[in-house]
Amino acid sequence: MAQGAQDIPINVERYDSDYTFQDDVPLVETIGKDHPGEWLEMACGTGRIMIPLAEKGHTLTGVDHDPRMLDQALDKIARLSSDVRRRLTLVENDMCRVEFDRQFSFVYIPFNSLLQLPDHTAVRKALGNAVKLLKPGGRLLVWVMNPSCGWWQEKNTTLKYTGTSRHAEGQFEYDRFYYNTIEGARQNVLYHMVYDDVDADGKVRRQKHTLDLLTLTSFELQVYLEDTGLMIDGLYGEYDLRPYETESALIVFTGTKPTATS
Repeated sequence: MAQGAQDIPINVERYDSDYTFQDDVPLVETIGKDHPGEWLEMACGTGRIMIPLAEKGHTLTGVDHDPRMLDQALDKIARLSSDVRRRLTLVENDMCRVEFDRQFSFVYIPFNSLLQLPDHTAVRKALGNAVKLLKPGGRLLVWVMNPSCGWWQEKNTTLKYTGTSRHAEGQFEYDRFYYNTIEGARQNVLYHMVYDDVDADGKVRRQKHTLDLLTLTSFELQVYLEDTGLMIDGLYGEYDLRPYETESALIVFTGTKPTATS
């Protein structure tokens, strides 16, 4: 499969070209709207979510362990107005261990970030730390792909074409493909992203990046959240907050950190 492809680490330069959807931005704003103050995004990447939120007037701190992603975010933030820049703070750290001298009114862990942790122990640590960093009465939002949905279940060893993109800086075009393999022993899905870069002379160079994704069911995520002391108040299956069903595309949990009188 994808013979001749060179394995590469995640390509930060093309990340924003690959992930152009914004469906989760209104989700975050809807869940956080009743919790004014500073928000925290754990695994903020290149700022795909937090920058549009800052442009809407919210104040956010973003944490990510990858300095390359944060450099990309900083480049984007530098092009914003000074008023928006003042509302954004970036921190290089691991979301399982990061500490602050303050707590946040709203914390969210976006789009499969939990699934890219090494194991379920790390997932528990990340969730525990997220709740620790919440103010009493603050809100938590997490969402991941649902392992019961059709995409996750398919074992697809044939390349599937997903579109053609232009590098974020306009340097070249590339065709995007993917295929899945499943590691039964670990119950992980290996999501292989294949890129055919096409240069100005029409020469094609193939590269591949593999995401190793944990399987995390709604029941497991619920148990892990409850173990932190969080009061779960919502379970949804889509970005538009439709109720969760077995074959929903997503698992979206919301919850509130108890106050001393709760």
